[in-house]
Amino acid sequence: MIQTAIQEARRGGPELQVNGPSPLGRPVYLRNGFDEAGLHLKIRLCGDER
Repeated sequence: MIQTAIQEARRGGPELQVNGPSPLGRPVYLRNGFDEAGLHLKIRLCGDER
């Protein structure tokens, strides 16, 4: 799902937002260039605006 969101962002997709811990109660981690997202992540993946 993250890969799909990143591909969409490269085409000018909307903001990607991840809230809350993982199902195991651990912080949310992304493995696409981010080492640790923490308990809350809100980033804007840049691309051409639609």
